[in-house]
Amino acid sequence: MRCSPSVRPGGARPSRSRPGRRRRRVRPARPRRLPSRRRRRPPRRRVRRRRMRERRGKRRPARRDDCVAAGPRLQARPNGGGRCRMDGKQVWAEMREGNRRFVRGERRAYDFAARRAELLAGQKCRVTLLTCSDSRVVPEFIFDVNLGDLFDVETAGNVVDEVGLGTIEYGVEHLGTPLLLILGHTRCGAVTACCGEDGRAHGHLGSVMDRLTPAVERAGRDVDRAILENLRQTKREILEQSEVVRRRVAEGRLEVVTALYRLETGEVEPVE
Repeated sequence: MRCSPSVRPGGARPSRSRPGRRRRRVRPARPRRLPSRRRRRPPRRRVRRRRMRERRGKRRPARRDDCVAAGPRLQARPNGGGRCRMDGKQVWAEMREGNRRFVRGERRAYDFAARRAELLAGQKCRVTLLTCSDSRVVPEFIFDVNLGDLFDVETAGNVVDEVGLGTIEYGVEHLGTPLLLILGHTRCGAVTACCGEDGRAHGHLGSVMDRLTPAVERAGRDVDRAILENLRQTKREILEQSEVVRRRVAEGRLEVVTALYRLETGEVEPVE
């Protein structure tokens, strides 16, 4: 019996695939992935904007607080751009604010290492300060200032002679400080000794007593009054004997201030 060409023996139909063609395999469906916990990267545009803001923040104009903490005689301009030099009244206001921090025990933390490196190029003083050589009077602590902010002239009883005047003129003229501060203090040992019975002293200490005696006599040998009178006398002597100081005061480039430091409280008070 002859079989039909479309039917194979046993009833199986022939394959419809062409010779040499592979059958397509059906791959199983992949399991659905859970959302990744990895933080997505922000778009490049947002990254560029953020970097531009950071760069602009680094170039912000200096503020007044930055100038005071840094120490140099600079301040921010009213329009916020650049820097300019402070005058004597502004420096005195900053000094008094620093004294208030000292009284409250809130002194600033300065980077002395960076300041030392900065001062290698030269002095950057804001104040020429004449004060007593008493060890209890430390102007940098009393006014909470940085290294190199004060050009100190220290003598017993804060009196002035030719050497002292020359040193003051160096700070005022050569360093260009806008403020000359004459600082006395309570319980001054030199004034107290001069207010004694005879006011005499041996050796070179006698020259100090000779300069204190006029103020002590005008105060009636009262120690507290003599300290204040000595401050006024020292200011008069500087203005009378120093042509450099007088000229800079007349030009408006120098402010001369007298003040009293109270050992009992740590406060500094102006003296008229």
